[in-house]
Order: sequence, then structure tokens, then C-alpha cells
Amino acid sequence: MAARTDFPRKSAYCAEGDYAWRYERAWRLVILDDLTAVPAGGTLRTEAKPFAPWTVKVTGDRRGLPSSTVLAALEQETRASLAADGTRSSENARKMSATFPDAAQALYYRGVRAVRASYTFTCRSDASRNTSGHVLTWETASATTGLVNCLAEPEGNADSVLARQVLTRCPSGSPARGRVT
Repeated sequence: MAARTDFPRKSAYCAEGDYAWRYERAWRLVILDDLTAVPAGGTLRTEAKPFAPWTVKVTGDRRGLPSSTVLAALEQETRASLAADGTRSSENARKMSATFPDAAQALYYRGVRAVRASYTFTCRSDASRNTSGHVLTWETASATTGLVNCLAEPEGNADSVLARQVLTRCPSGSPARGRVT
């Protein structure tokens, strides 16, 4: 998605400028526990293991343009609250427990809606402040938690982007894999 965002009119960095944005959103796993066998009537206690950890980053030749200013402009553009520069994806870890009435092979997960953006900032009042860069962050309100039971038929598990990603980790031939495409 490409768009433009006006820069706040009164800024210490630039009196008058704007951003040109290109960004995409995608669901991304941030927590994924190992497959755990749970006996009928048993309780799963999650470990909330970080999965492919990453950190929010604002990169590029910012020439003194604060990362918080770039993120604020991206928040304005996406109309979403975003995680701050330096925040680690592992900070989304949430431990929980769940009781299964029937035997289960459970996979606990948590994911976020990541935002990957590139920008060009044009300072109309001072061309020496023109700059560009990249942002990797996530929508803070998007954190989603779930469980996949590899012993359940496809309709017994959630049908979401994250759940489908996790279903691929069920053992080959397990009932849940019937839906993986």
C-alpha cells in the first residue's frame, strides 16, 4: 500500500514536510511452544517460548529524525498503535493453561500483525533534512493467542492465518493436517 502523510506542522526537526509510505501488514508468529501430549482430562501449562525473535527497528539515513517521530507518522498513516523502536517480539509472551476433556497433542502460539514499511521524508523547508528509511514493527492491539490440537479434526481448530501456520507443525498424518493447504 502506498500513501502520503503530512508531517506535523510544528516540529523541531522540520518546519514543513511530508512522508511517502509503502507498507504491508502480515500475521507473524512470535511465540510457539513445542508439541505437547496432554492426556484426557489433563491440563496444558504453556511455556510461551519465543519463536524467531525480532526487534522493532527504524533504520535508514534519518539525519537526526527521531525514530519516535517516524513511528508516530506511521501510526497516523496506518491508524494503528504500533510497538516502539527497540521493543522485542518476545515481550508478547503470555503463559496460560488449558484443560482438555479428550487426549490432545497441543501447540500453543501467539502472533502479531507485523507492519513492514519504507518511507521517504521530504522536508520542504530544508532539503538537507530529506531522508528515507525502513520500519519493522507490529500493531500493539493485534496480539492473538491460540491453541491447535493436532488430534482434532480440522473443524475442531480455529480457522485463522496464525492457526493455519501452526497446523503445518502438526505431525504428518495427524487429523488436524487435513485442512493444511
